[in-house]
Amino acid sequence: MDLLLVEDDTDHVDLFRARIRSAGARDLNVRVAHSLRDTVRQLEAAPPDVIVLDLGLPDSTGLSGLDSLVGRTNSPPVVVLTTIDNEHLGSLAVKHGAQDYLPKSEMNGKSILRAIRYAHERWAFARQREALVEQLQHALAAQERARQELDHRTRNLLTVILSLAHHTAKTTEPADLFIETFSSRLRQLANVHHILSQDGWRGLELESILRSVLAPHMQSNKQIELSGDLQRLLRARTVRPLALSLNELYTNAVKHGVLSSPEGRLHIHVQAHDDLLELRWDEIATRPVTPKGPREDSEGQRLVLDLIELELGGKVTLKLEQSGLQAAISIPQALQFPEPETQPADKAPGGETGHTD
Repeated sequence: MDLLLVEDDTDHVDLFRARIRSAGARDLNVRVAHSLRDTVRQLEAAPPDVIVLDLGLPDSTGLSGLDSLVGRTNSPPVVVLTTIDNEHLGSLAVKHGAQDYLPKSEMNGKSILRAIRYAHERWAFARQREALVEQLQHALAAQERARQELDHRTRNLLTVILSLAHHTAKTTEPADLFIETFSSRLRQLANVHHILSQDGWRGLELESILRSVLAPHMQSNKQIELSGDLQRLLRARTVRPLALSLNELYTNAVKHGVLSSPEGRLHIHVQAHDDLLELRWDEIATRPVTPKGPREDSEGQRLVLDLIELELGGKVTLKLEQSGLQAAISIPQALQFPEPETQPADKAPGGETGHTD
């Protein structure tokens, strides 16, 4: 243990050291400071484990020196030395932050060691208690933030469910068709929330979202091709609206578009410009497509427009060609920074990563 004795009287310093030696304290290193200024200098250079402080110094008398020491950040514990007839000052010192006081009349080796070690233990326990209190406060604050976030997300989820029900009910009759369409949209919504919660609501890679929405065809055949900046991370707020929009396009492609026959092909290309996401959905049919699905007045198209343009501030263009549906989706502030991988310096920017299933 490293001890700093603050005492201007050299006779008292020698007496203190002699009594420490007489008690057999081999693990105690005693340094000396003769003034408050010298004490501060040594504290800044190499803080001791304990300070033993005489309250009568050339540049400080009474409790002022103690106050200046215990008020410092990460100040070590302090034991004050009092005169024979001034134990009241020692009691006041404890109230001002000293861990203990030691009357000079009782300054034998054992009492010195006992006061030093008890002071250090009490100080360490107080620091541990403060740390635990701080941890508890942080935990309670985090719990409150989590509660507020859960409440916010629950309200948003219920709003989305009501919106999906409203959109579905407008154009789906009879009731069994409504149940089928609404259930499909609700399953996709549940799937999005599941994968987001697994990742701690930190966002997801574009490829993960695409493969989740297109899962039935991605696993069974080679009709779908994905390309572009597939490894970029979507912000959490972007995932749900984009996934639901892609689900509408996919459902239409399965019922009315190129995925309704095994000869049809779908190419999805994504490109990132900083945090701007651009997605191309190109259906390629081997025979002309009957104009069904997301026409300008269809409820499915209005749902896609609401999700991308109203909720995310993006832009959607849908066009039904003879070869199939052509869709372009642009969403600002959709991507997280930084990018997961840094592009090597010897490659030109804008390169694509192709994936075919």
